[in-house]
Amino acid sequence: TVINPTVQSTKSGGPVAAAWAVLHFFGDEGYLELARRCLEATRKIAAGIESIPELRLLGRPDMNLLAFTSDSVSVFHIVDEMRQRAWYIQPQLAFQNSQQNIHLSIHPACARWADAFLEDLRLCVERAKRAQPSALAGSLREAIATIDPDSLNEETLQRMLAVAGVETTQLPEHMAEINEILNALPPALRDRLLVEYLNELFRYRPARLGSGSEALDSQSRKRRASSRMARLLKNTQAVR
Repeated sequence: TVINPTVQSTKSGGPVAAAWAVLHFFGDEGYLELARRCLEATRKIAAGIESIPELRLLGRPDMNLLAFTSDSVSVFHIVDEMRQRAWYIQPQLAFQNSQQNIHLSIHPACARWADAFLEDLRLCVERAKRAQPSALAGSLREAIATIDPDSLNEETLQRMLAVAGVETTQLPEHMAEINEILNALPPALRDRLLVEYLNELFRYRPARLGSGSEALDSQSRKRRASSRMARLLKNTQAVR
């Protein structure tokens, strides 16, 4: 999930000027060579993904963007496993008729690692098959499906983030459960939580004595998730 907090987002004038300079440096032939390498790498990775039984492509890529999903393995656990092997790949949450998936952008610099990527992807799919889905995500889907995000105050939103395992501005190393919880939420509520988290990154909070020693590890958060969930549902019902 990507949120651009700047006024210009990702489309400032600097990258445009840089792109113009780079194109003039490479020329037509250089640009075509880069495009050829991108296309070959994309086709190789797409074919490799199709060779893994648990995965399937979402559409046939014409150039260097592709997405794939799985009907039997959590893509969020695949992403976590790949990160453990030093690959950063981007999960996308489900939206309307598009289910949760993994999005890839293939660039010329990535082309030489296509074979290594596919080898690790096969291994990570096997490892992800042993992971258990989030029980909390399943219980949330029905519990808060009818909640109006605009009716929630800041305190309730913070508690909902805490239920997902986000209690500070630091995210855990493994994001699968958080992504599964976000994926289970209605898109409007999901967006509201992401905006609230982004706001928290820039919100001034006076330091408290002992706060550094009070941070909970991931196991402690999971042990407290059930009691938080009960309080959360009670609070959201009261707000409604």
